[in-house]
Amino acid sequence: MTLFGKKTKHIALATIIFVSGLISLSTITNGHNWGGDFAAYIMQAESLLDNSTHDFIKENGFAIKNSNVHFAPISYPWGYPFLLASMIYFMGSNLFAMKLLNIFLYALFLGILFLFLQKRLSSLDTLILVAILAINPVFLSLHNFIISDIAFLFFSTLTIFLIDHTFPQDKISIRFSGRQIILGFVIFLAFSIRTNGILLLFSLIVYDLFSSLQKKRFSLTYFSSYFVFIILWVLYSLWLPGGENSHFSFLGEANLTSVRENIIYYFELGKTFFRHIHNPALIYNISLFFFLVGLRYRYKEDLFLIIYFFFTLALYIFWPFQQGVRFLLPVFPLFIYLFLQGLKAFSVFIQKKTRCSMAFQTILFALLLVLFMPQTVISAKSLFETPKPAIVSTG
Repeated sequence: MTLFGKKTKHIALATIIFVSGLISLSTITNGHNWGGDFAAYIMQAESLLDNSTHDFIKENGFAIKNSNVHFAPISYPWGYPFLLASMIYFMGSNLFAMKLLNIFLYALFLGILFLFLQKRLSSLDTLILVAILAINPVFLSLHNFIISDIAFLFFSTLTIFLIDHTFPQDKISIRFSGRQIILGFVIFLAFSIRTNGILLLFSLIVYDLFSSLQKKRFSLTYFSSYFVFIILWVLYSLWLPGGENSHFSFLGEANLTSVRENIIYYFELGKTFFRHIHNPALIYNISLFFFLVGLRYRYKEDLFLIIYFFFTLALYIFWPFQQGVRFLLPVFPLFIYLFLQGLKAFSVFIQKKTRCSMAFQTILFALLLVLFMPQTVISAKSLFETPKPAIVSTG
């Protein structure tokens, strides 16, 4: 007898997503601070509605090129401005409405994450992991900003889910071609939101080649996905003016000093996700140990996840700028998943040595107590607090 029936499991998931959305809704404001890229995103969205994208590139390009400090590309990828444009079209230039997009996309992310994990973990373990992310104050605090990171988190996770359900490694069949087309389309959507979405494509190619080596014969299993991506990229480039390509020029500013500093910076930044827990450094270091165990335990079954995880970290290490915790959003759920798998493998080892069948459940609920409860209190508390007024007001 299973602990969760199908209906109970779905009700529990819906409850988790609803609570997460309610907490987020209670914390977002009608304004925005002066930092970040929100103004450029809004201007790009408005240029799409006004059919003035070339004018935007011309004017913003002049400002960027004549600035003493090169702090941003001429334009950002057009995917996220497209999403904002739909909100502006129906609700006007309302910052609060634009932030609702984050809540909606985060809810979709939680749902897709659940679907991805349920074939790898038990229902209870899956719900616990989703719940930990659903009420994590670090994730939810970003909902009050007009940024592309939440949208990219959803589409990158959707890509991972589709790869997992598109082509079983031990079977080749033409009936999966339709799913491969969808996969190529979703990878392109991720790339159109953030340029580092190209890492999803690179990771898939490397994963494909590794699979070929294992089969001892060359084959591009996901050829349809690559083809769809290339076609969409060509159409996208012909339709919309470029500008985000200037982003890649920043890689030329990387040097040994910046690489060394970034390795230390991102290693330390990981503990930010545990900052609302007592002694976050200790919890983070323990999680690193079990994460490494998870890598060893799951490197065959979750090869694509591991490739994408380290490709992403490598990009951030060589990127000359440090953008804070939001850069780690797409890979932190993968970190927690492999952490939990490492914990599970360790518990199996303990069971074999001690013959204690309850070892894993005991460790898991200890994890729940440490990670889940403090964040629940902090997140629930925000429901009863009045948000501080934002610097920029929409009236």
